[in-house]
Amino acid sequence: MPILRSEAQGRILAILLVNKGQEFSVTDLAFRVGTSLPTALREVRRLEAVGFITVRPLGNMQLVKANQDH
Repeated sequence: MPILRSEAQGRILAILLVNKGQEFSVTDLAFRVGTSLPTALREVRRLEAVGFITVRPLGNMQLVKANQDH
C-alpha cells in the first residue's frame, strides 16, 4: 500500500522537504506541480491532516511549509 495517495501529493511534499523552512502558497505549489488549484488544495489538506506540513493563513492565501517537528 503506497504511503502517498497521489503523484501530486508526492511532488508537493518533495518541494516542501527540499526547500525546508520556506513557505509556498497553494497556488504556487499547484503551478510547480502542474496540477489544478483544487487538486493541490485537497492534497495540502491531506498532508496537513497527518502532520507532514503546516498551513497558516495570510490574508486570502494559505502558506504551506514542511512540518519540522514531525
